[in-house]
Amino acid sequence: MAKQVILSLVVLLLLIISQIVWLNQLWNLDQIRMEKEITEELSNILSFQNLKASSTKDTLNPNKTTVNIKSGNNSLNGQNNIDASNSIDTKEYDSQKTLLKIVDNLFMDMSLEEHSIKTTFVDSVFRKNYAQIHEVSYYSMRLLNGKNPIDSISFGTNKKSLFNNKSSHFKIDIPLGSKKAYHFIAYFRLMPSAYVKNMLFSIGITSLAVVLVTILIIFQVIQLRNKTYQLQWREQAVSGIVHDLKSPLAYVFTMLGFFENLEKEDIKKQNFHTTKARVKYLSDKIELILSAFKSNQGSLIINPTPYEFKERCKNMLDELKEIYKNKTIYSDLVIPAGFSIEADNTYFESCIRNLLDNAVKYSPETVHITITAQMTKGQACLSIRDNGPGIPANMQKKVFREFYRTESNSKVKGHGVGLSFTRQIVEAHKGKILIDKNNPTGTEFKIIIPQNNHRI
Repeated sequence: MAKQVILSLVVLLLLIISQIVWLNQLWNLDQIRMEKEITEELSNILSFQNLKASSTKDTLNPNKTTVNIKSGNNSLNGQNNIDASNSIDTKEYDSQKTLLKIVDNLFMDMSLEEHSIKTTFVDSVFRKNYAQIHEVSYYSMRLLNGKNPIDSISFGTNKKSLFNNKSSHFKIDIPLGSKKAYHFIAYFRLMPSAYVKNMLFSIGITSLAVVLVTILIIFQVIQLRNKTYQLQWREQAVSGIVHDLKSPLAYVFTMLGFFENLEKEDIKKQNFHTTKARVKYLSDKIELILSAFKSNQGSLIINPTPYEFKERCKNMLDELKEIYKNKTIYSDLVIPAGFSIEADNTYFESCIRNLLDNAVKYSPETVHITITAQMTKGQACLSIRDNGPGIPANMQKKVFREFYRTESNSKVKGHGVGLSFTRQIVEAHKGKILIDKNNPTGTEFKIIIPQNNHRI
């Protein structure tokens, strides 16, 4: 039992660890995405600031500027010509070797020399335009010339987040100008995104559900173990009691034989003989029960032989009339003459005896029992009907459970094992038992057993 509990806990721990690893990977991917977005956003803001610093302002519209580029001896627009040059190696392709980049770098060189690039401007525009600014807990921006700081600014509080790993903070380095002597350095610390927070909540709920299910499974395993111990104890107790009955019955059988031999009157001699037969039957049942306990197959071992159904029913009804002398028992046997089936004589007789005993036990003072039998399409169809109170529809399946008894029959002595054992015997014969009629009163049990070599 301890091994199963430990194994369950290990599986639970591995499941939780896998969820944490998966969430961490999701967080890393989210940070990589944000780092790329922020780098692109800062590059665009720096280019925009370069545009504002290097262009000519429109006196009529302060928010409008004009860019003038010198071309040969003429200039476009004839205003504020840019006189700058940069030698570019065009033999090999490079993503930075585009006209737009070259022009931007030339303008940036002039803006940097004039100290027009300010971190305060970048900070203001970034906080105003970056859509995910709420996911940034802290950042700092610095403008460097080589290793010498020129300008700097910071925003937020530099505190560690719940996910304090490599990807929760990152550094951005953007080279500026054509000579790349200037660098814009930004350091960011991020908070988990709303998506990651939602995933964390979902994983938390899932983990809690898994923990509860694991606890429930462990509880069920413990309950199952206790039930197993109870069944083992019950089996050992019943086996011991049944085994202890063998010796007294053997003694009774011997003494009955002794008195039978001494008796001179034929009637008494016959009574002794009948009693010996019943004791022998009981001894055989004990041997079968002990064999079932010793068997590792978990099922009854059936030995089919011809079973004279009509004759056996008559004998059992005669015995029940002697047992229940306080009741008047009427019986009607609708069975063809010589009707016989292939069944284990000892087990199947226990099955029929239990059904007949129940029919008498649960019926009123005047008992009416109808027994029918017929062979149909290679199947023996047997029926036992009584005039008792019947079984409620909602309990007809439950009565075949072990130790189950209906409330209406609680006053009648019994343990609720008879019908369970009866069904086990029928199923061991590859057959089925069912309650066919139950209205307005009375109960009819039907038994259907396949017959390979049936005879009537």
